Amino acid sequence: MVDTLILDIKQAMSSTLTNGQMEKLHKVLAHYLYDLEIVKKRRC
Repeated sequence: MVDTLILDIKQAMSSTLTNGQMEKLHKVLAHYLYDLEIVKKRRC
């Protein structure tokens, strides 16, 4: 789920950031989200 979240964030930011900034964003997100368990809520 973390990989999906990182991908979604990168796609949302792709028109704003340069390739170098995207790479840095990926590294930062991967570092801070590394040991978190992220689950998607069910919609009622």
